Amino acid sequence: MRVDTDAEVLRLRAVLRDLVALSAIPAVWIGREPPDVATGLADELVELLRLDFAFVRLCDPEGAGAVEVTRGDAWKRFPELLESHLATSVQFPRKEIFADVGGGCDLYRGIAIRIGVNGERGVVAAASERSDFPTATDELLLSLAANHAAMAFQSSRLIQERRRAEEELREARNQLEIKVVERTAELRRSEASLSQLAEEQAALRRVATLVAEGAAPTAVFDAVAAEMEGLLHADGVTLSRYEPGSEVTVVAHRGSDARRVPPGSRVRHEGENVTTMVRRSERPARMESYAGTHGAIAELVHDLGVRATVGAPVVVDGLLWGVVIANWRGEESPPAGTEERMAQFAQLLDTAIANADSRDQLTASRARLLTAADEARRRVVRDLHDGAQQRLVHTIVMLKLAQRALREKDEEAESLVGAALEQAEQGHTELRELAHGILPAVLTRGGLGEGVRSVVGRLDLPVQVDVPAERFPADIEASAYFIVAEALTNVVKHANAGRAEVRASVEDGMLHVEVRDDGIGGADPGGHGLVGIADRATALGGRLKIENPVGGGTLVAATLPLSAS
Repeated sequence: MRVDTDAEVLRLRAVLRDLVALSAIPAVWIGREPPDVATGLADELVELLRLDFAFVRLCDPEGAGAVEVTRGDAWKRFPELLESHLATSVQFPRKEIFADVGGGCDLYRGIAIRIGVNGERGVVAAASERSDFPTATDELLLSLAANHAAMAFQSSRLIQERRRAEEELREARNQLEIKVVERTAELRRSEASLSQLAEEQAALRRVATLVAEGAAPTAVFDAVAAEMEGLLHADGVTLSRYEPGSEVTVVAHRGSDARRVPPGSRVRHEGENVTTMVRRSERPARMESYAGTHGAIAELVHDLGVRATVGAPVVVDGLLWGVVIANWRGEESPPAGTEERMAQFAQLLDTAIANADSRDQLTASRARLLTAADEARRRVVRDLHDGAQQRLVHTIVMLKLAQRALREKDEEAESLVGAALEQAEQGHTELRELAHGILPAVLTRGGLGEGVRSVVGRLDLPVQVDVPAERFPADIEASAYFIVAEALTNVVKHANAGRAEVRASVEDGMLHVEVRDDGIGGADPGGHGLVGIADRATALGGRLKIENPVGGGTLVAATLPLSAS
């Protein structure tokens, strides 16, 4: 290279100095954040080349992670120019020199250079009021600095991505560790739940085996109390059946003080206690202290030293049957979830208790039905013997006498035939009345509605009837008719009622029959009449419900399955 003047030597020295400074850019900027690299490039260019404006845009080859930095305002329109190119996807020139970019009184010359082999790593723009800007040296330094910065930027982006990946990996590892801990705890809880469930299922199987073997109800109830005592680690478990009024009958009692209240004991449960709470709400209940409570159960609890009790309802066939109560003497409260455990266990035992408790009732019901059938058979035989049969005997005798009179041409023959005819007609009438006593003709001809209205018509009591006119199977109509007739008879005899209602409806394949009165209430479900209609409902696979609060009237509701016919 030929150097003619000292000024040229100084210029070349400055160029070399700038080249050395720019060569150090990658080493200085590597490891910095991407925005710092773009900022450093812009500041270096302004200082080294004494620029009035510098714009730097660095990005990944795909355009991602773009960072833009502007220094100075001599070329205010350049960002807009760049954005218009990017928005329209018009390729920005590899290098472009602008004669005047100031747009004002001062004259600024500018240059824009794309970074990278194909300009895919961004763009750098500069402007200066120097008249010789940009010189070849300026272009060289701009291009060199921009490409060095692009390399540093790419390294920074890679480091940034690696750090982000490492952070995501650490976060994923932490999340995995948390999930492992949570899953381990969940598995331990599941194991405990499975063990608990296995114990409950084993207890259920043991009770169900007793029922299947035909064990006595007392044995089944005792097994229920024993299994509950073991499962709950309680100091005592009592299984009781609710009775009318405010009483319960203890059917099983397990615990160290079971002899104080043996099975068969009848206890009143007035006052605030778990037995009353369960009966009132039909939901599980708990009491942590009996301080300040009164009543027979409160006194018994104080005597036994019981501190906390938990009770759960025993529901059989959809109706509240009784209550199972567990008690503890220790200072610790029964574990959380005890109510749910007891309720679930009681639900599992519904069928077993229902089967065991109803076996005697079923046997008694069958015996009553057989007795009633035998009595009805004897009554029919007696009525036939005393009535229609005697008429037929008289008719035969009269006809034989008339036959003899005809042979002898006796004038009494005609009167004898008339007497025989009269006896036959009376016998026919008595047979018809007997048949009507078994099943009324109005019921067989007109259906349940007409049959009920015929019963109501014979009563000295206002009765509102709401029974559909549709026909039902004969056995269903007969049973519903006799249930209504017996219930209304009880109303007239015992309820001291001013009015009554009879309603029938069909829903979900079931015939629902209700007889309601406004009498004194207090009907005895164990009375002969109510037991008889309960047997009729049970014989058809139905149910009978009796609600009879004292002073609140009585409701007798029967549900008969139409599919049973």
